[in-house]
Amino acid sequence: MASISQNVYINAVARGGTSALAAHNIGITVENVIIQPSFAIGMTALVKAGQSLRSEDEVNEVLRRSLRIGASWMGLASLLLVAASPFAGRAFSSDPDVVKLTSIYLILAAMSEIGLGISQAFFGAIRGMGSVWIPFLISSISLIFLRALPAQLLSMKYGAIGAWMTQNTDMYGRVMISYAIWRSSGRRLMKRVF
Repeated sequence: MASISQNVYINAVARGGTSALAAHNIGITVENVIIQPSFAIGMTALVKAGQSLRSEDEVNEVLRRSLRIGASWMGLASLLLVAASPFAGRAFSSDPDVVKLTSIYLILAAMSEIGLGISQAFFGAIRGMGSVWIPFLISSISLIFLRALPAQLLSMKYGAIGAWMTQNTDMYGRVMISYAIWRSSGRRLMKRVF
């Protein structure tokens, strides 16, 4: 499901032409260096939530700390991406269109990074409570309905930039869905493990 959605998304990016595809690949390369700690935040939340299952208050505190760390680190990552955006494309290409589009990609990606950090904290805590399927379903639904399909629509008018904007709807959509599930089902997730 994820690879099909990713192909639909890349098809939308490709509407911007070869310069947009080159910029997309450069942007992903640069972004991947900065986002790795968000996955560590998710793993830490998973372990700490699993260790804290004896108390709902402890699990909620683990989540709060993980959310703060995720938002803080990815906020810093966002600033780094914005700061690097004018220069990153030049390290990979001399084509001015690719350099400009890479800068735009990185700025749009930077706007989504806090959402990535927060969603990873939620996903880790939910997994730590024993539910590995909920984060998978949230990611799948969000990737299809908040990134791939909107990217197809937005790319018709705005090209690759329209597709790239959907990174934000996807990441912050994951946050909202995760928050809603945590608020409505957090206690049931915990009881499921016992």
